[in-house]
Amino acid sequence: MKKIVFSVTLTLISFSIVGVICTWAVPIMVITGQVKGNDGTLLEDTDVIIKNTNKETQSSQRTFTGNEAGTFDFTLIDFTNQSVADIGDQLEIIVKLDDGEIIARKIHILTEDEVESSLVIISVQVGGKPSISSIEPSTSTVNGGMTVTITGNSFQDGASVSIGENAMTEVNFVSETTLTAIVPVGTTGTTDLVVSNPDGRSATLSQSFTYTSLAPVVASINPTTGITTSGISTTINGENFQNGATVSFGKTESTQVVFVSQTKLIADVPINEVGKVTIQVTNPDNQSSTQLVTFTYIFPAPTISSLIPDNDQTTGGKTIVINGENFQNGATVRFGKIDGTNISFVSVREIAVIVPRVEEAGTVNIIVKNPDDQSASIRFTYREPKQQLIWDISQNEVVDIFDLVIVAGQFGKKGKNLTGDIDKNDIVDIFDLVQIASHFGT
Repeated sequence: MKKIVFSVTLTLISFSIVGVICTWAVPIMVITGQVKGNDGTLLEDTDVIIKNTNKETQSSQRTFTGNEAGTFDFTLIDFTNQSVADIGDQLEIIVKLDDGEIIARKIHILTEDEVESSLVIISVQVGGKPSISSIEPSTSTVNGGMTVTITGNSFQDGASVSIGENAMTEVNFVSETTLTAIVPVGTTGTTDLVVSNPDGRSATLSQSFTYTSLAPVVASINPTTGITTSGISTTINGENFQNGATVSFGKTESTQVVFVSQTKLIADVPINEVGKVTIQVTNPDNQSSTQLVTFTYIFPAPTISSLIPDNDQTTGGKTIVINGENFQNGATVRFGKIDGTNISFVSVREIAVIVPRVEEAGTVNIIVKNPDDQSASIRFTYREPKQQLIWDISQNEVVDIFDLVIVAGQFGKKGKNLTGDIDKNDIVDIFDLVQIASHFGT
């Protein structure tokens, strides 16, 4: 690198002696060049800044006007006798307009010849100002990761792209009008898109890209089963839940949902029909879960409140009525280990059944079992049979009004094997009525 020699002349007034006290040489480098516009014309009266990024030095100058329009000429001097620049140093040339807008940026690496000659000649080309017309797609979830296409004009190879304060990755220069890039992670909301060319010029498409929250994910629920009349709540585990989310059990929405965290909700189970339904969580931003996590509705368990009557002889044969709740058509009835016969489903509250015969008197459980295997039980008593009374025509183990009605209904009839002919004289007469009346209540 060339050095320029400076001398200092000191006048000694006292002795009228004038002489050169000392001389020394300092490093110097000249950087000259021109700034051209996009159409090739020289740009005059613009700010040019030159930085040596290796030595952290900087100089600035306006391009000349007149006969030397669009040119610049820097002379770098280091009075500390250190090197102004070395081979391989990186010079950054920045061109700005009066309003501070950067219209060109160029990186120049110093060569050996330039350092030895102390002369650098640089031409800076100002490209067209980029513009953005669209970005597609213009929406992404906050976790990013999707590829978008940016269209516009005057894009340069090496351009960078950012959404808000987040830089896009894998920016691909397709042409001067097209870039592709991968959306970075962001935060919910709408923000600006910025394309910055390597020459320092940039373009902004305001409020053009929207980040949306992630859709809710349902991973599991507990419990997974409940009765159709409900009255319980279930805990829903997953991800991306928002305060204010709703929960649907099939087509029926829960009346109360408690937001615990982004991973947990507690929802009241609504009344529904028997069967499986899909649980769906919908956030206030209208995004819904799509997982097929199901809740199973079952009938309530049956209950038995009474038996009419609650006993019979070991010979069986009597029809009893079982009263209760939540009986199902197809329910079975067992007397201990023996099945009842002629089971009749009357309603969800009533079943009729004929008592089966057993060998021994005693108490057994009557068990009503619904088709869904839910059951209920109640105690029933078998007793030894009483001696059959001839006056107990109705065979209900007591001589009562029903027996009188039978005799009265056949009164005056003649013939054999008449049920009202108590004295077996082949006619139902006053004597038969007297016998019933005299044993009434027996």
